[in-house]
Amino acid sequence: AKGFELSYLEKVPEVKDTVHKQSLLHHVCAIVVEKFPDSTDLYSEIGAITRLTKV
Repeated sequence: AKGFELSYLEKVPEVKDTVHKQSLLHHVCAIVVEKFPDSTDLYSEIGAITRLTKV
């Protein structure tokens, strides 16, 4: 099975590309919105994800 440890998500805001200096989270959000425009309102769900990281 492929996957990653949830603890890695803490580092996502710190990881930036070398060209545009944008975070990995920015790129992930852009890909989700581009590839799955009808699947979710990603921006409205970010708050719930942020709250879950504090549990």
